[in-house]
Order: sequence, then structure tokens, then C-alpha cells
Amino acid sequence: MKIVIEIPDMSYDLICQSDITALADHVSKEELMYRIKNGVKVPEDIGEFSDGYHTFNQLYHQRAVLFATIVNLNKDISWKSWKHEDGKYCFDSNGEWFIVGVDTPEGSYTYHYSKEYWDMFKCKELECGKHWDGHTEEDVTRLLSLNPDNRIDGKETIIKD
Repeated sequence: MKIVIEIPDMSYDLICQSDITALADHVSKEELMYRIKNGVKVPEDIGEFSDGYHTFNQLYHQRAVLFATIVNLNKDISWKSWKHEDGKYCFDSNGEWFIVGVDTPEGSYTYHYSKEYWDMFKCKELECGKHWDGHTEEDVTRLLSLNPDNRIDGKETIIKD
């Protein structure tokens, strides 16, 4: 569904509601209206939306490189698969996406990536992904438990300088 915001003498096609929502999550309502009124169009590819320093696509790539580094340094507890535990392709994509995970002392942590990142992850390939333990983005701190220096009395901690 396309949405058009009309402003006197202007009309900007904002692609779809999900793109407006994604944009609105990252800029204030005032900033969004300013951008529309001043001719700053939402990019056709929301991945090209920028905070002025990085695009979503650049940050996604950086996340892939960083997670591949973690996985490749922890091959014995890492895995990847084209399918989820139920045997279905990730996002019903027929091999366009895969899941990669690392089993930390605090529990699993996973990401999905598009197929062009497959070879970056040098870990064991499973027929189907492991059982999802309910982790969310808030559980990213589980990755800190991979380094014993980040643990105090069996609990993770963020070390500050």
C-alpha cells in the first residue's frame, strides 16, 4: 500500500506504512515533517536511510562482520542453517536467508542474514537451526559471557573505563 503525504504545492510518495514507521522510529515527528516539507524524500530503499553518518545498510553490514568475528572465534559453540528448527526455510525464503547462532554460557544468541553473508561465517552447518530459547535483542549482552574477563561472580557485567 502506497501512502502519499500532500503538502501545498508538494507531494511525496513515502513508499509504505512500514517505511514511515521505520523512519519515525529514528527521527522525531517534527524532523520527519521538516524533511518532507523541505524536499528530503524517504529513500526508495529504507536501507539507504541515514542518520547523517551511516545508512541502515552500512550498519547491517558492520553487524554481520562483527558477529562473524565472534562466531569464527567461537567455532566450537557456533552454527548456521538455512532452516529453522521446524525444517522451514528462514522467512519462507527458499534459501535467500539463513540463521547463525552462538551458544553462550548465558544462552543462545542468533541473527538472520541474507545469503551473500553465508561464507563469512566459518562454523558448522546444521540441517535445521537449534531450538529458539526465547532470546530477544535485549539479550545481546549474552555475547559478553563469551569472554571470562567480562564475568564477575558468574554474572555478566559491562566493563567501563
